[in-house]
Amino acid sequence: MDVEIKSRFTSAGPEVLDWLRITSAEGDWRRFERLAALALYLPPEGLGPVLATVLAERPAGVNTEDLVDLLGELRAPEGVEPVAALVRERKSTDGPHFTFCVKALQSLGEIGTPKPSASCAASPPAIPRSGPTHCAGTPRRNWGKGSSPS
Repeated sequence: MDVEIKSRFTSAGPEVLDWLRITSAEGDWRRFERLAALALYLPPEGLGPVLATVLAERPAGVNTEDLVDLLGELRAPEGVEPVAALVRERKSTDGPHFTFCVKALQSLGEIGTPKPSASCAASPPAIPRSGPTHCAGTPRRNWGKGSSPS
């Protein structure tokens, strides 16, 4: 399907890129995100830098998680630094499951970053050694002794 879309709409790529620039300047992030998702199928020259610039600036209202995904799918090398910067910023607050950081590291892997760990530099987030001591009122030490945590 990707090949069919690209072949039928070859002239649409530059137009979508112009629309992305316009909606970005206007701060219409909902429309920007829709156009960015469409542009992924018509990847016009210059799409990576446009998406990376918006991600780096992180204006209020933009969905950074979607931009991280799009940059990964596009395999845009321009996305390495803004994605890595987000990981560095969020690694201490993204826990305990680190869903955003995992998604960002996956995007860096898709881009083909030679050393994702170097891109994200600094130490990994501290994961607490002890988990919750109880669940729904049942002490953890009693789990597995005939009592259920729920």
